[in-house]
Formats: sequence, C-alpha cells, structure tokens
Amino acid sequence: MKSIHELVQQGAIKQLEILLREHPTMLNQKDARGFTPLVWATYTGNKAITTLLIENGADLSVRDALGNTALMGLAFKGNVDLMALLIENGANINAKNHTGTTALIYAASYGQNAMVDFLLKKGADPTLKDQEGKTALDHAQSKGYQAIISLLDNI
Repeated sequence: MKSIHELVQQGAIKQLEILLREHPTMLNQKDARGFTPLVWATYTGNKAITTLLIENGADLSVRDALGNTALMGLAFKGNVDLMALLIENGANINAKNHTGTTALIYAASYGQNAMVDFLLKKGADPTLKDQEGKTALDHAQSKGYQAIISLLDNI
C-alpha cells in the first residue's frame, strides 16, 4: 500500500479519497522531512488535491522540520492560485519559519513578482525581518529584482 504522501505526489485523487475516508487521522501525517500531504499537494501544484485536503480539515499551520508552512513553499514557487486558496482558508500570511523568513521574504528572494504583488494586496507585512534583520525589500535589493524593489518601495 502506498503512503498518503506518495498518493498526493502522484496525483492519485481517487485513491486518496478512499484512504482519507478509511484513515482520516492520516490527513496531517508528516513524512521524514516533516512534510504533510498538504505540503506535498501545494509543492506539486495540484489544486484538486489541495482543495480535497483542505475540505477534509488539513491543518494549514503545520510546519516542516525547518518551520516552513505550505504557504511558504508556495511563495518561492510563485503559485498565486494555490496561495489564494490557502489564504482564503485561513493560512497565516505573516507566519515565520525558524529563521524568521516569511512568505513575502521568500517570494522577494526568489524573484516572484506576481507573488509579491499578491501577498502585499492580501496584507503581508513588508516590515517583518528575518533573523539577519533583513526585510523582503532587503532581499530583493541584494538580488537586483527591480520590479519587486519597486513594489516594496511604493508601500
């Protein structure tokens, strides 16, 4: 039998639905890296499975071994559609991981212009700093991401 994480990664939604019906406690089960099924669903960009997991009560605040939430993983990948889904369902837009990094800092650090714009419009706090004392603007400036610098400068 495949693990819940394997089913999510493979996009096996029908098998996942059966597994969740028979074993609902597996919904927030972590793998060796601390990833929950929700983290894997967002990582693979699967909206149908992400929605299924949320509808079944997936915990949006669960953190992996580094303190990252599913929201943070989406930020550096730039999937605005899934980000909107998580925020609409109560994910903490300003959560910090173990190094103080927020979703906005990740998005700014990885040059995700549309994600930075979206997060700002949804209320992400651009003044939050990581453990090095750097904001999202500082990270964007260090990488030379002019479009993001403009977004963050005009707040």
